Amino acid sequence: EVGVGYGVVDQPRLPLLEKVLQDYPKLKILGHSQTFWIEMSGDAPNAKEERNSWGQGPVVPGGRVPELFAKYENLYGDLKGATMYVSCGLCMMCMGAILYEEFSKIVYAATLQDSNDNYCPEIITNIDNVKAMPVAATIGSFDGVHKGHAAMINELRDAAAQRGLPVCVITFMYHPRLIFGGQSEPFLLTTNDEKVAVLEQMGVERCVLLDFDSLMASMTAERFMKEILKEKLGVELLAVGYDHHFGCPQEGEGIDDYIKYGKALGIDVFQTAQYAPDGEKISSSQVRRALAAGDVKAAAALLGRVYSIEGTVAHGAALGRTIGFPTANITLSNDMKMLPRDGVYEVEVLVSGEAYKGVMNLGVKPTLQGVNVRTAEVHILDFSSDIYNEKIVVSFVRRLRDELQFESVDALRLQIGVDVARVKRGI
Repeated sequence: EVGVGYGVVDQPRLPLLEKVLQDYPKLKILGHSQTFWIEMSGDAPNAKEERNSWGQGPVVPGGRVPELFAKYENLYGDLKGATMYVSCGLCMMCMGAILYEEFSKIVYAATLQDSNDNYCPEIITNIDNVKAMPVAATIGSFDGVHKGHAAMINELRDAAAQRGLPVCVITFMYHPRLIFGGQSEPFLLTTNDEKVAVLEQMGVERCVLLDFDSLMASMTAERFMKEILKEKLGVELLAVGYDHHFGCPQEGEGIDDYIKYGKALGIDVFQTAQYAPDGEKISSSQVRRALAAGDVKAAAALLGRVYSIEGTVAHGAALGRTIGFPTANITLSNDMKMLPRDGVYEVEVLVSGEAYKGVMNLGVKPTLQGVNVRTAEVHILDFSSDIYNEKIVVSFVRRLRDELQFESVDALRLQIGVDVARVKRGI
């Protein structure tokens, strides 16, 4: 049971405490610590005005805490009597640790936590059921969440920190190409779950997955900014990509128009810098071209991480087992997820949180199967457990060779042995 609690959370995140209060009706919040947090966030010049960057100030457990409690005794005098402290998820590593060390009390994270106690962004899939709160936002498909996207989000985070606003990424439940483009070939670089996971690592605090339909597509940029960004989501600061446009296309409309619309609505709009480290901007299309060529290393360089797929292990024909190399046949979680070019790859396989080396074949298995059915299957090295119906993640390390048709099963077995040896020895 929860007795008395204390809210360690700054003003923009106060709405996140509503969930805690609903879950624990006996929890009493004694106040909020905006002033206290500003003091704790650093000694840098203008820290009070700019609120600095959360969690990056010179905070030392057991250091300035008693001094600050004495300074704000009228506001924080009853902290020592609390049986539990409530901390914002982003503050857990600094504020939570300090409070626990100073008072040996339990710290509860007000924001969403995953099973590993990591911070998770708030995910919104229905904007009609969300309470608008001031945020700094950007909008786009963000397919792949590549280095160019990361640069833009980092720029937004810096601007948001100066205003004390949480960072919000507004994207789409379904890629617009799936709805309006008549797309039939798999092209997605990230599923929604993968996208949210990468955005989480970038420090995004709120992720909105818009149900992008024909009505929304028909909205002009000005109407979209008013009805969706401002009224539904509370956007106060909007970052627009260097060459990005949104809303129903209007001839000649661009960043200057977005800035003008924003001024009328109370949204500060700015354009992020172009990210082109080698003179050429990074795009999702570039990543797709690299994958289509089987160049998974180039794709990783553009993404800033290895390309991966997720799926469930399904029963196959068990032909690999008959030649000494059992494989896990993978049914993708999203059938529009793009696979690299057919061939044989060195991969890393994540099974129940454990990583294993593996050799993956993408293609039609011409030597064994003889029919034109594309499959994705992986031989996991030094692994023998039954993982049927389990989800696994496969990350592409490098391309080993093309898929070939061999004269005999023995020749195929010999080549797979060579592939496995190369992966084991890193050659």
